[in-house]
Amino acid sequence: MQIFSKNLFQLITKIHHLNRVHVSSDMTKAFKIIKNNYKNCKIYSFKSGSKVGLWEIPKSWEVVNAYLKDSKNKIILDYKKSPLCLWSYSDSFKGKVTFKELLNHIIYSIKKPKATIFHFRLQYRHWEKQWGFSIPYKKFLKLNKKSSFYINIKTIKKNSELNSLEQTHEGIYKQSILFIGHLDHPFTTNDGLAGCISGHEILKKIEKVKTKMTYRMLSSVEIIGSIFYAKKKIKNKNIINALFLGMPGANSNLTYNMSFYGKSYSDDIFNYLGKNYNFKINKFREGPGNDEIAFDTPGVKIPCGSFTREIFKNYHTDFDTPKNLNKQNFLEYQNILLSFINIVEKNSLVIPTSDGLTCLSHPKLNLYLNAQFSQITDPDKNNFIWNFLPKTKKHDAQLFKKLNALVDYLCAMQYPETTLNISRKLSLPFDLVDYYTELLKGKKIIKKRWYKFFNS
Repeated sequence: MQIFSKNLFQLITKIHHLNRVHVSSDMTKAFKIIKNNYKNCKIYSFKSGSKVGLWEIPKSWEVVNAYLKDSKNKIILDYKKSPLCLWSYSDSFKGKVTFKELLNHIIYSIKKPKATIFHFRLQYRHWEKQWGFSIPYKKFLKLNKKSSFYINIKTIKKNSELNSLEQTHEGIYKQSILFIGHLDHPFTTNDGLAGCISGHEILKKIEKVKTKMTYRMLSSVEIIGSIFYAKKKIKNKNIINALFLGMPGANSNLTYNMSFYGKSYSDDIFNYLGKNYNFKINKFREGPGNDEIAFDTPGVKIPCGSFTREIFKNYHTDFDTPKNLNKQNFLEYQNILLSFINIVEKNSLVIPTSDGLTCLSHPKLNLYLNAQFSQITDPDKNNFIWNFLPKTKKHDAQLFKKLNALVDYLCAMQYPETTLNISRKLSLPFDLVDYYTELLKGKKIIKKRWYKFFNS
């Protein structure tokens, strides 16, 4: 049973409280914290002013102070107490403005009246000279329209470096699957940070496992970091499929967005997992979308799906905190990612070799599964069928009919098929089909080899 550890919560909390904009000293600190907590990590840096097409790495953005006062010298907003109140990449400004002038420099949400909204646009339009605040709507309503307001914003922009971090788990094959998350979005947890940590935790869980595939986890800056990684660092990494990870601990439903052409290996596997875990499958960028657009694109051509939870109540607000991260949802998300890797590693081509119908019930084989109950025993696992069934399913007549259908299917199939495809067709657990076909292979009733879904 997985447990959401105290150390993991402390790690997320520590990074949450950093000013993780596109380029900043806190962003560099966040990457170093991750590097110190996970093995086989490498940090890549791209200098301010570097370009890929019209995309350009911005300067760093550091906040000295920022506050808004009314005419009675009462502090309305203070960056040090509510850091999301200041627009990311806001310019410095000092002076008095009228209420009417202030309206051009504040945002709020009527639908989320108590929340401070994360304003991110200037990070992608860093050439624009603007300053501004985000204010809870309830606080906005209390502003005196006849008052003047005093603003003091001091920020520093200077040449620096944008960072990305790549963790690698080496497999037998150099061909790799890339997981992606964006670490930016200051002072928020589920949107960005939790997706990154989820990916690094997955590679940590398999670090002692000898895998066939190589797996990579990229923590980067949303869109622009992935664009520079894809252009400058992806050469010779043999990435053949990518998967964006997002919002794992949010209080919302799971969803998977297909890659652009909908024909990737992750599309195939998540179509199966979606039915088993009851989550929605969308077309490319039909649901919440992020860095997949930087990979599944001309010139890069890496099919990239997106496995996320749907937009949640506290999205892009100061209520998206470690305290509001749903630990059970996070662990469920982890389990599905591990199931994905399990299928990648075990999915095999089943090749029929028998000449006619095999008598599976014969004492020499004892591999027949009837529709009522399995008498199959195994030296290591008594009644192995039970080990793959939830307690609630152990007297499910329909399920045992499916087991009987599995026997019929494997006895009748005349052409090679994958264990994933058989599992999907019969709506059976993948591990059960994998194990049963291993038993058939051991009796030389079939041949079986790992499904290498790429050309090497």
